[in-house]
Amino acid sequence: MSKLYDTLVLVFTVLLLTLPGYAQDSIWSLGAGDNDYSDFALAPDQHTDYLSQDFGWPDRCYVIGQSDPQQDWAYVLPGPRDDWAGSGGLAGIRTQTAEILFDLATRPDGDYTLILDLVDVHPNRPPFFRVRINDQRHDFQLEDGASEQTLLGQPKSGREVILKVPASEVKEGVNHVALSILEGSWLLFDQIRLEGPAGVIIAAPKSTFIRSVTAATSEISVGGTQAQPLLVDLHQLSGQSKLTVLLDDQTILQRLTTPGRNILE
Repeated sequence: MSKLYDTLVLVFTVLLLTLPGYAQDSIWSLGAGDNDYSDFALAPDQHTDYLSQDFGWPDRCYVIGQSDPQQDWAYVLPGPRDDWAGSGGLAGIRTQTAEILFDLATRPDGDYTLILDLVDVHPNRPPFFRVRINDQRHDFQLEDGASEQTLLGQPKSGREVILKVPASEVKEGVNHVALSILEGSWLLFDQIRLEGPAGVIIAAPKSTFIRSVTAATSEISVGGTQAQPLLVDLHQLSGQSKLTVLLDDQTILQRLTTPGRNILE
């Protein structure tokens, strides 16, 4: 298999106006941390609208500094045992993923921790919960929750669960947090926050997030010659941007990106 030893340059011409960065002592948070979920979308009891409101799909994500939790983050994350979220019958098993994107302009040394504060989880089918921070995954088998009524507009009847996830893989640049349930049923959010040292600067959101640029692990045949594809994984939030890929000072790709997630080969 050939390897990429040449110099690779990505040039991104953003067609939309971007905002200047801003600094925070704490890094970021979603929700008030008050054992309630009223500040999230679909609350207090519209969980059956999860799919119709386009939650759980790969093209939808929450962007720190731009998204609104009351519009862009659902109070519930369904599991594959929840037929109201698309699983069951001819549809098969569906795993929903809720994703957060954020861009760090600086990353001071220190400890970083992702805190997941949950109002409750399903009382009889507790979730096997996966938290992915960039390329690192953390799995949790949660215990039975308190009541199914917490899903139906009664958050005070829940049993709080707090997970502290080490987040040393947080880096300068674009980061993503992906939350999914692999087995079992729903969980309900109270607050999600990232803690870290003082001095972290969050860059203002751009129209495009470049998630990763990597060489594929396989080869393809191009004109009778074996070649190793280059994969550019990006998320276009709105509008269009012009992507130019240079390899050893030669342009190998120019393309206008489309809204949503784009994986270009």
